[in-house]
Amino acid sequence: IDVREERLVDITAPERYVALSYVWGQAPSFRLLRGNLARLCESGGLGAIQSELSQTTMRLVALMGERYLWIDALCLVQDDGQDMTHGIENMDTILALTLWIHLFNLTSTSVTSVESGD
Repeated sequence: IDVREERLVDITAPERYVALSYVWGQAPSFRLLRGNLARLCESGGLGAIQSELSQTTMRLVALMGERYLWIDALCLVQDDGQDMTHGIENMDTILALTLWIHLFNLTSTSVTSVESGD
């Protein structure tokens, strides 16, 4: 996610990024689907999503001076088995390369933050 342009992007060169990792639980969340992928790749496409968690995290990343953010629900196409399998198989690498990881359990009131990387 490019938080400056509020859109999904493919990053081909190594970039610094922040990751949000959380337990979905019963909390409803906005998800990337094949049907909304093109719209979310347009500049400002993520500005209209109704997920408070995603919007707050994008603002926080921007305030930190970082540009890119990984959120599983928005970076893996949730209704594309091949994309999900590829992402899950590479999750250790995705999270290992992050600048910072925020961990949330959406099924309780506890929030844990873990610093990772540089």
